[in-house]
Amino acid sequence: MRILLVAAFFLPLLLPAQICNPSGNLMIFSNYEGGVLNINVDQNIPNLRLGICTYEAVEINVSGPFAGNVTGVIYAGFNSPGNTNCGGTTPTTVLNGVPASLFTLYSSTTNNIAQATHLGEPFFPGFPPLVNCMTGAEGTCNSSNQGGGNSAPQIVQFFLSEFGPGTALRGHVIDYSCFTGTYNISAGGNCCLEAPTTPPNPIYTGGSTYNFITATDTNLCAGPVTIDLSFYQVLVQPPAYTGYVWSNGATGPVVTFSQPGTYSFTVSDYCHGAWSYFLTDTIVIEACCVAPPAPLLSGDTTYCAGEIPTALLATAQNGGPLTWYSDAALSQVVASGNSFVPPSATGSYVFYVTESNGPCVSPARSISVNIFPNPIADAGPAQRLCEGGPGVSLSGSGGQTYVWSPAAPLSNAGIASPLATPAASTLFTLTVTDANGCSDSDTVSVTVIRRPLAAAGDDLVVCEGGSVQLSASGGSQYSWSPAFGLSNSLIPNPIASPPVTTQYVVTVTQDGCPDTDTVNVRVEPAPRLQVGGPYEICEGESVLLEAGGAVSYSWSPADGLSNPAIATPLAFPQVSTRYLLTGRSAAGCEALDTAEVQVLSVPETRISGESEVCRWQELRLSATGGTSFRWSTGATGPEISLFPMADMWVYAVAANGRCEGNIDSVWVRVRQPQAAFSVPAASGYAPFTVQPVNTSTEADTWLWLYEPSQRRTEKNPELIFQAPGEYLLTLVAYDNQGCSDTATQQILVEGVTLFVPSGFTPNGDSFNDLFQIGHYGIADIDIRIFNRWGVTVFQSGDPGFSWDGTSGGQRCPEGVYVYVIRARGENGRTYTREGSITLIR
Repeated sequence: MRILLVAAFFLPLLLPAQICNPSGNLMIFSNYEGGVLNINVDQNIPNLRLGICTYEAVEINVSGPFAGNVTGVIYAGFNSPGNTNCGGTTPTTVLNGVPASLFTLYSSTTNNIAQATHLGEPFFPGFPPLVNCMTGAEGTCNSSNQGGGNSAPQIVQFFLSEFGPGTALRGHVIDYSCFTGTYNISAGGNCCLEAPTTPPNPIYTGGSTYNFITATDTNLCAGPVTIDLSFYQVLVQPPAYTGYVWSNGATGPVVTFSQPGTYSFTVSDYCHGAWSYFLTDTIVIEACCVAPPAPLLSGDTTYCAGEIPTALLATAQNGGPLTWYSDAALSQVVASGNSFVPPSATGSYVFYVTESNGPCVSPARSISVNIFPNPIADAGPAQRLCEGGPGVSLSGSGGQTYVWSPAAPLSNAGIASPLATPAASTLFTLTVTDANGCSDSDTVSVTVIRRPLAAAGDDLVVCEGGSVQLSASGGSQYSWSPAFGLSNSLIPNPIASPPVTTQYVVTVTQDGCPDTDTVNVRVEPAPRLQVGGPYEICEGESVLLEAGGAVSYSWSPADGLSNPAIATPLAFPQVSTRYLLTGRSAAGCEALDTAEVQVLSVPETRISGESEVCRWQELRLSATGGTSFRWSTGATGPEISLFPMADMWVYAVAANGRCEGNIDSVWVRVRQPQAAFSVPAASGYAPFTVQPVNTSTEADTWLWLYEPSQRRTEKNPELIFQAPGEYLLTLVAYDNQGCSDTATQQILVEGVTLFVPSGFTPNGDSFNDLFQIGHYGIADIDIRIFNRWGVTVFQSGDPGFSWDGTSGGQRCPEGVYVYVIRARGENGRTYTREGSITLIR
């Protein structure tokens, strides 16, 4: 095929890119050389289908943000293998980026050439047009074939047809040379969307099934049969390709047949020739004849499995040969002649018979044969019947009707499940028949078992709360009832512990057949003991034990008892003792009880704790030796808490129950220092000095508290209150054991204050240029400032004065100056301050 294309190479004429149909859903890419085709699906087109057509093999790479929208890719080129025309080797057409299940590959290398539905246009007048095999695309966008393979209209029409009804073409890119770069879906293409101008090619209408001849068979009743295929244009005629060649030696598109037979022809065109399959078709020419009527059929048609079928018989109506078939299409011959033996395997069969009159065949007559499977009789499982029992139900199945034998021991021998009551072991036979009359048999045995002889033993007596062993015999399996009070109700000799008199029934089974017997177990009550106590005595005392409710008694241990065999012995134990009493009734049944005698020890009282305490301080004392206590304070616990005001004795007695011990005592000494002081004056003016006089007794150290956070520890300190206000002066006196006492005195400090700075700098920088004083509560003031020679350089009577460092209008030199201040407070008192001030320039 490529030989034809070599002479037709032209450079492509590319049109500007555009979106040919924005609402479409198909994009076609086509060229001649193949190579690498990169497709970028950069536009969101739902249900996007791609068609690619090249002569040479091509590597197709699909990518982009909307590659997942691709729902089908068809390659419809020649797929020339081992392509090296585009700078690399492309062995065969491959698709990447799309699931293989969405890829359809038409290729001459797989003998699957894509067929166009329309003829192309001729290269030049008289040259046949290229047709119906996808090999590549022309290089320009017009309706005539100008090189490279099929014309653009053929390619467009092919893909629209392949993708089915409703397909709309979006764009079409054609390039005669190799694909280059990446083709964006959004860029569209050159839009070669012309519709074919030629009619569909009838040779290829319907795909790859080529029906040149309308009738597939005909007969010679009307004379010779002429076949004229001139209507079908053979696109390339000899000598380039062979023309029509018939199997009887005739050539050309017109041929006449006068003899019956099967005839065929071959013909080649542009796409089907020396390197591809030829086009062909076949016709059957039949002799003229009259079909006879259908044969007559007889014979048995119904059998059960295992029966040997007899032959079916056919009678010819016209004396011709008979043929038997197993299918209605008369394609599977199973026999010939007047008879046919059907198969013996189960199933339903239909056979057909025809009579032949030369080439003419009669209508077929059919007969149905059924080989039914036999039913499967099931007489049920083997049964066991106890001697003298009510009988057992047999359970037959598998058929529609039932017959049992022997019938005498059965309630009804004609039903599936009769009641069997044989006197001896019997083998029963069941015969079943289904709706088709087919039957089967099975057997079941009924074994009659002799009954065992159960023995439960003699009646028994047991004391209340006691146990006794039962004993049964007569079989291999045992079951006692009631099971309550038995160690195991499924053994022959369980231990019985009934709470009341009980009759036990034992069921003894041998070979599945039971028998029963009974035994009575009488329960004698135990004596109802009454025992006194608990008893409590002190060491060295005795107590009378008391019991009743029995006929005889026995105490244990016997040590410390006056008589262990009587109801009321005298007990004098040395330690606490539990006595066990065994009481017996007249029937010999025993009961047990206990009596507790608690021997309490006489305790020794001991008091512990500190014996000295500060006045008003808590004192804790503890007593030991007993379980309860009595204190001289009236308390009854093991510990007491006191706040003694003076020295005192404290007593305690320990007791165990009613047993009291000795008296213990402790002398408690109360330490009590006395804090006291006096002040010459309780009020003054700030700063106010107070010298208190300490008169405390029995104290060793002192703590004075005054003003916020001020404290002194001297016995008679000098205290200065700097700021006016009301203060509480507190003295805390301590002895050497840490006991303390407190005394207080209210102090009043009146508010008068003078503050004098130590220097100033009259240098004109507006910072500290003036000498001034601070004061509070001052009514009048007199201040004088002297130089080092005692000369007055400044004087003022104004409390709000300020000195700028001059005297008589002259600047005073740097140096130290002396000031004297006499002031009268608002309280009427006079205050004097003297000191020095430094002048710095």
